[in-house]
Amino acid sequence: MSADSQNMTKRDGVTLKEYMDSRFKAMQEEINTKIGSIEKATTLAAHTLEKRLEHMNEFRDALKNQAHQFVTRAELQNMRELIEADIRMLREAKAALEGKASQLYVTVTMLVSILGLFLAVLSYFIE
Repeated sequence: MSADSQNMTKRDGVTLKEYMDSRFKAMQEEINTKIGSIEKATTLAAHTLEKRLEHMNEFRDALKNQAHQFVTRAELQNMRELIEADIRMLREAKAALEGKASQLYVTVTMLVSILGLFLAVLSYFIE
């Protein structure tokens, strides 16, 4: 380059090297800004995911606790058999009481009949 063209370039603007350096610097700042934004977004996403997993773990623990409170099939079958045995005993006791009541009525009726017969025989002999 001639001295005249060099003076003209400096007077009119910047050199190509200065222009390229400024463009590279601007691009580097833009890239750094984008990387910073990506890092913030990644951190925020990780924090959100961690919170979500904590809530899921709480929900899972609640389900486990609930499942431990449920009655198992074997326990339910045992309880059912005990209840059925109790019902059977109550039915038998009721039938026995009804039988005793019927027997009581028969006994009372027989006693009244014997008493009536005795009074009839007594009155026959007295007359």
